Amino acid sequence: MARRALRLALLGVLLVLTVSSCEVGGPEETKTRTIPEKGPLSAGRYSTQEFEPSFSFELGEGWHVWYPEEPYSIELAEGEGDDKQLAFYKVQEVFEPREDDGEVYFEARPAPNDLIAWFHRHPYVDSSEARPVHIGGVSGKRFSAEFDVPKGYVDVNGGGCSAACIPILQLDGDLVIHALERGSADEFIVLDEVEGKAVILWLAAPPDEFDMFLRKVNKVLDTVEWKGA
Repeated sequence: MARRALRLALLGVLLVLTVSSCEVGGPEETKTRTIPEKGPLSAGRYSTQEFEPSFSFELGEGWHVWYPEEPYSIELAEGEGDDKQLAFYKVQEVFEPREDDGEVYFEARPAPNDLIAWFHRHPYVDSSEARPVHIGGVSGKRFSAEFDVPKGYVDVNGGGCSAACIPILQLDGDLVIHALERGSADEFIVLDEVEGKAVILWLAAPPDEFDMFLRKVNKVLDTVEWKGA
């Protein structure tokens, strides 16, 4: 009987420990997810796997992957379609306009140290005054911009846009990011170096939906945490 009682006592302890370990483990839904290659995104926290500098952020309902995560880009969209976009980029080059015999070409050049000044002096970009911002504890500047397509523009960078557009940024390899001619409301956030890397955020949405979209984006940006920063 003494041995049996001891076994029962030990069994009770094991049951308590088992239940406690289950409670400590917590529900799987609370863990940080990786970003899928495509499709809708459930509400929750996500962490980058390829993009450097790596970071995590929290999404509400209604977001989906616009383009798969790359080491130099993360592109998300909100709502139906892809006209409301939030993108994180590491910029390698920018496109400078060049005029030749009445024709305008855009040529890739190494990204300048001061991207905001580059936007401000660009002849086909109408940008607002930059204002300070902090994303995940990293300082930067935020400004809006509108784009014009110059007369005589020759597209040699494979625009293929749904409306008139010009090339603005070039990422790793030959990936060119174009901007539509006043077809959307656009806002940029240029962050100071994050772990030695320059990061730019690009927000775009139809003008009549931009304010509501911006509120949703700001909620996401408030949750950004840079790993190692």
